[in-house]
Amino acid sequence: MTSETVFPSPDGAPTPDQRCTIASAGAPALLECLLLPLRGGLRASIPIYIHRRPAMKAIIAALCLVAFHSAAGAAPFRNGSFENSAQDPGYSTRYDEGDQRITGWTVLPNSIDYVGTENSASEGTRSIDLVGNDSRGGIMQSFDTLPGARYLVTFAVAGNPVGPPPIKMLEVTVGTETSRFLFDITGKSRQEMGWTDHQMTFVADESTTTIRFTADTTGQGCCFGPMLDNVRVVQIANPASPPFPWKYLFFVGILLLAAVKLFSWSRSL
Repeated sequence: MTSETVFPSPDGAPTPDQRCTIASAGAPALLECLLLPLRGGLRASIPIYIHRRPAMKAIIAALCLVAFHSAAGAAPFRNGSFENSAQDPGYSTRYDEGDQRITGWTVLPNSIDYVGTENSASEGTRSIDLVGNDSRGGIMQSFDTLPGARYLVTFAVAGNPVGPPPIKMLEVTVGTETSRFLFDITGKSRQEMGWTDHQMTFVADESTTTIRFTADTTGQGCCFGPMLDNVRVVQIANPASPPFPWKYLFFVGILLLAAVKLFSWSRSL
């Protein structure tokens, strides 16, 4: 029986252990695609061999794409202490909106200061002043979460001790939860920053969650914001019951029914 590769491997010819061989275009092929999420998801390097019948090929390919989509996700949370970056901040370096040189993070409007030796850090040698050359700024990161699971976010807060306002306010938004945290710079210095840990919890609604740390000192002075370091995100509770992919199951059911009908019709020819 003639077969062809639907999803070719990037380097051309697959090795035997890379193959997911399907002998016919009937129920076994459909079952193989449905089981892909349970086997760790579809990999682009795994070729699938199916029958040449165009209608059956299209149905099986669609099922496999659904399996691939269900297994896709964002990256795990990373670089919470800001030690990894494409550029050494040195004393301190200003990053504008949209900058992504700090691994895992994106700068929000308007700018931030990526701080090196200017101030002592809570963890490692680098931290973030959330207000750069304007009166507001921030950073964000999207990461994998399990829908329905509860997470604990822990982070260290201080304030740039050089200028106003004396009371710095940091706003944290994660998922649908928003909290504000204050820090008083009275008596603090660049060597004795007074880093303080804060925490908040959230329940993930989606498989990807975005966390934002922002500050706004409009009307209170420019360029000296709250400082952020050592962000940690850990899962502390599983979902009450695993979410069931009804939409995925409905779509697969329709395709499976069509495939069975086509297979029965083709056997009768």
